[in-house]
Amino acid sequence: CARTYTVKDGDTCDGIAAANNAPTAQIIAANPGVINAECNNLQSNTSICLGLTGQDCDTTYTVADGDTCFDIATNKGIDPDVFTANNSVCPNIYPNEVS
Repeated sequence: CARTYTVKDGDTCDGIAAANNAPTAQIIAANPGVINAECNNLQSNTSICLGLTGQDCDTTYTVADGDTCFDIATNKGIDPDVFTANNSVCPNIYPNEVS
């Protein structure tokens, strides 16, 4: 694990992601058996991995209403296929999600 975070009461995956520049999907993927796919089972005082060594993306974007994965990738100069591969939630993104 490249970076860790200790969950606090009231934390959400999107909030943790935004505060630590770690995509929400990356946090979920880095914590199998600890965080479920919906990320609605965070436990206070649990140490979670923010990104795996060698795969830790620390440049993020917070999704706005109407965004698509293709639009985000294109606007950021990223190959859409690479962006989608690194954001397993595509195409099901939602406003305020951190990608």
